[in-house]
Amino acid sequence: MTKSGQTAVDIAQFWNHSSIVTLITGDSNINSNIPCQLSTVVTYFGKNPLDRCSAMRDNQEWIEKELHQASTKYILFHKLNPFVLYQDNKYEICPVSYKDISFLLMGDPKPVYIFLGLGCLDLSITNGERNAWFALDVSTLEEEKVLKFSKKAEILSSKNKYAIMGMDEIQAGVIAQSKSLLTWHLRYRFCPTCGSVTNIAEAGYKRICTSKDCISLQGIHNTSYPRLDPVVIMLVISPDKQQCLLGRQKTFPPGLFSCLAGFMEPGETIEDAVRREIMEESGIKVDKVQYYTCQPWPMPMQLMIGCLAYATSNYIKVDQNELEAARWFPKKEIMDILTGHGLNSGAAFSLPPKQAIAYQLIKTFVGTSSNL
Repeated sequence: MTKSGQTAVDIAQFWNHSSIVTLITGDSNINSNIPCQLSTVVTYFGKNPLDRCSAMRDNQEWIEKELHQASTKYILFHKLNPFVLYQDNKYEICPVSYKDISFLLMGDPKPVYIFLGLGCLDLSITNGERNAWFALDVSTLEEEKVLKFSKKAEILSSKNKYAIMGMDEIQAGVIAQSKSLLTWHLRYRFCPTCGSVTNIAEAGYKRICTSKDCISLQGIHNTSYPRLDPVVIMLVISPDKQQCLLGRQKTFPPGLFSCLAGFMEPGETIEDAVRREIMEESGIKVDKVQYYTCQPWPMPMQLMIGCLAYATSNYIKVDQNELEAARWFPKKEIMDILTGHGLNSGAAFSLPPKQAIAYQLIKTFVGTSSNL
């Protein structure tokens, strides 16, 4: 038993490892006590076909060689917005070659670049192609000069932060990887420990303080590595399991309701973070918490940890500082929206887009098929 009172069975149930539950207890029927048997889900931004080759990042000689290869592909970012093509009703990466951007890499100072990995982003190519891919910050160029790299391409608009969810699903994970790392470099040019200037190392995955006396140079310190903020996002299920709790923030588009969510705090388990956030925002008490799946969220650099939370109370008390509204939604009402019937009948609310982990949590609750 853990310090928090969890048994091995409790932990296996939380992570949805039904086979482990059976192995520990010797009772195959106990799996029926797991509130929801979940299938494996790969979320949007969670697919990345590249081999990150992390062991090669500190081999600067190899990195320099790959930077200059004719086959190397560069993904350009202008003020954190990717250079893309719009075709077949979706955005796709518009890669450029070394000869196109060599003048930038030969300049001083060099622009920020990130080694993303080896591979191919076109899954229709099956010849084992393993090109090197880099993200390159071209923010020092005027926007008009960036557009000259390809007449058919555009810089994805920053005015609509959700435009990034129009990316090709296979390429979205690479965009998330690039955008999160470039955001980190933009925000952490100075050492968080002593305030001195930092230099980029390990092909964009580390920053080193230039002050010899800085304690960040003594051992391993997270001030030297990319920041990642864990966020719990959860669908609260009513005691009778026939309703789910959704809320809306003041910044949401009109009528949009979604799952509750919040940042984890130091020294807090996932389960405790889920229970705390739900209580703070809605006043609902929760007992069992079950992990579902996670999603990288490059806005700017979160990891969304999706869970199902099982309520033991029904009365809602909204914290107006956190939410504008929250209420219970019956399964039938949610199903009507997911299948489009609710829209035809003039439904007064909407749900998150399919690319969001909140949509996947809601879909799992109503037990819909994967093609919805």
